[in-house]
Amino acid sequence: MAIRTAGFVPRSVALWSLVSLSAFLLARGAACAQEAGPAPRHSLRPGAWALEFGVQPTLGSSYVTSAGISLKRLFSERSAIRFGVLVDWLDRQSDGRRLEEGSYPPYRVSGTATNDYDRRQYSVYTQFQRVLSLSGRTSIHLFSGPTVSWYHAEELDRLFLEDGTQRISEYDYDSWNAGLELGAGFEWFWTEKVSLGAHYGVIGQYGEYDRLETYHNTNTMATYEAEDHGKEFNVITRGSFLKLAAYF
Repeated sequence: MAIRTAGFVPRSVALWSLVSLSAFLLARGAACAQEAGPAPRHSLRPGAWALEFGVQPTLGSSYVTSAGISLKRLFSERSAIRFGVLVDWLDRQSDGRRLEEGSYPPYRVSGTATNDYDRRQYSVYTQFQRVLSLSGRTSIHLFSGPTVSWYHAEELDRLFLEDGTQRISEYDYDSWNAGLELGAGFEWFWTEKVSLGAHYGVIGQYGEYDRLETYHNTNTMATYEAEDHGKEFNVITRGSFLKLAAYF
């Protein structure tokens, strides 16, 4: 089976871009430090701002399918508020031979199959951050706050049987969700103005969804359609999110 992916960035490319941006900011920070003389080891002070860039590698994959940007405002050395946007995406196409078997009634068919899958999710969030530990260049913090997201997924699956029959199934799913995220993270300051970090979050969310499934057989000309609308509560993880922050 051949699988082709599009619409997302190889992890090596995303991490290399993050490293390159880090190197540029680190060089600028080091130059400023030499000009200004000795400086504090971090920029966690009242009134400071930070622009943060992040990527989320997919576990078990060599690809990054999530990226985000956020703006943080510090109220004190240990408290801050963050506003951010996160985009999650995945496009996948696959093809190959497929064998299907069933018992009610018994059947066994084989043919060539193609599958196209597309997923998008857009999230906006606000987080309140509290630093628990601050030592030298490293801080450990907790965060919590509301998040709102829109999710869309669609899939088109085709099975071309040896007798010329086509079995076509389509899936379409849309949902709106709102919830609360809780998490923890750490931040390490390479220079006073530049930091690297990571965090892990868990989201409890409630929302509404619309789901449509369609099945068509070109031999019998039978078409089956199922539509569903409902409400649901679920718990999801944000996963390990790697961040680069520039303070000003």
